[in-house]
Amino acid sequence: MEKKLFLAIAISLLVIFIYQHYLAVYYPSEQPSATERPPAEPRETDFAISETADAPGKPTQKTSFLAASPEDMRRVHLDTEWVNLEIVPSRAGIVSCRLVQFKDSLTGEPTPLIAAGEVTLPPCLSETMRTSDAPLQIPDFRERFVGRDKTQFISRTGALVIEKDLSATSPYSLSYITTITNDSDEGFLGELFLVTGSGIEKGPAADRRYIVCKASVSGKIESFKPQRKIDVLLERAGQISWISLQNKYFSVAFKPETPPSRMFVETHKEQNLICGLVYPIELGPGGQATLCGSAYLGPNDAGLMDRVGLGESIAESGFFGSIGALIMALVRFFVGIFHNWGVALILLAAIINIILYPLTTKKYLESARKMQALQPKMNELKEKYKDDPQKMNQAMIALYKEHKINPLGGCLPMLLQMPIFIALYRTLLRSIELKGASFLWIKDLAEPDRLFPLPFGTRFGYFNLLPVMMALAMFLQQKLSQGASGRQMDPNQRQLMIMMPLLFGFLFYNFPSGLVLYWLTSTLTMIVFSYIQNRRQQAHEAQP
Repeated sequence: MEKKLFLAIAISLLVIFIYQHYLAVYYPSEQPSATERPPAEPRETDFAISETADAPGKPTQKTSFLAASPEDMRRVHLDTEWVNLEIVPSRAGIVSCRLVQFKDSLTGEPTPLIAAGEVTLPPCLSETMRTSDAPLQIPDFRERFVGRDKTQFISRTGALVIEKDLSATSPYSLSYITTITNDSDEGFLGELFLVTGSGIEKGPAADRRYIVCKASVSGKIESFKPQRKIDVLLERAGQISWISLQNKYFSVAFKPETPPSRMFVETHKEQNLICGLVYPIELGPGGQATLCGSAYLGPNDAGLMDRVGLGESIAESGFFGSIGALIMALVRFFVGIFHNWGVALILLAAIINIILYPLTTKKYLESARKMQALQPKMNELKEKYKDDPQKMNQAMIALYKEHKINPLGGCLPMLLQMPIFIALYRTLLRSIELKGASFLWIKDLAEPDRLFPLPFGTRFGYFNLLPVMMALAMFLQQKLSQGASGRQMDPNQRQLMIMMPLLFGFLFYNFPSGLVLYWLTSTLTMIVFSYIQNRRQQAHEAQP
């Protein structure tokens, strides 16, 4: 049994190192920012456009979204108390978005949502036109009006006059209105490609696995992750209710009011996703069409996104999503009373353990006590049948039956808790409410607690106190759960008792401090239960 446990630990460590290698290969560390690189030469950026909407991933025509050249990169600003936007007038699109209300825990600067300086990517909310017999044409806009919270642009592309308005309407939300007029004596038949998501901040390597494009297509939510092969376009036709590009904590989302014909998503260079909508345009001489919708650039906050009809885009689905929603409702209730997320997580951990105590903790402790009480007899059988494993197993099974003990009895109650822990892990790991929330010395519960930087070169970078405290608490909890019979523990089990807290401390070292705080509180609660159970057992044994 002990050999199997040690083998399981070794396999777990191997998985950890393979996973870290996976992150390094598929999510490489951030490249230097545009201000640190030499100026890029003007160049074309390929963007595959499929001729048929129902043949995703099979582009038949290579066209291009031309990147704005450096001399065209003059910026105008649209600023509110929630976002600072930088717009390139020639493309009338957003190339930089910073969230004023969310500060970086290390620098104190507003959090970037759309990375500035990505000149090889089409700006967010920029357009490209195409006719049936001509390549893509990029409208060359000029500003008509620029205010603090509203901008207007105009372009003449061939026979088309395109007027475009971007206005701040509510927290993190913009209204988008584009009017296309056919200023000729001939009809126009073509398509307009609206880029709704581009240049989203990828963040640390470990967080890039959360980047995803989601869309509601004919009532079904579809997800698209970055692909290793770039410039392959995926398209979906149908009723598009919304489309979003998300990272771990934030989203760039769009809800069209004018129905598009389909949506598209492509993996660009350096794991960048580009997504958007396709509108069919058919105009007679002097005809006019208006396209409009609402854009959201902000945190993955269900309350804020529900105001613009985009809350569904971040909702967790399935069994674990339902449990996670209930857990977060309880946490928010505590936050409403105590106004601190750290206190709320501590209360959540304590209450869950108290509620589950009769079903889980007590059964686990009782199972551990019975197994430890049999430890001397088990050691005798191991010694007696050390040269015959088959007879030793048969004798062990007979011993368990005699004393009515299920050797897995301590595991089953813990398995009943796993859905709660998994749901909590998935929910808290991406909870925007934790970002920027402080508690004691912790500046950001969404990040490791980072008590102080380490003076020597290491991949850890900072000394995180909470995982160390958690490992020590787990070691103490295991000691108490063994009770007085712990002195009879064989050497292999003693080594296991030391290795398990170390393994968990290693696994949790760079986890968000909110998660570690929850686990630490849960372990401390278990320590209290173990202490109470030990006192009760000692009192029972002292009775004549």
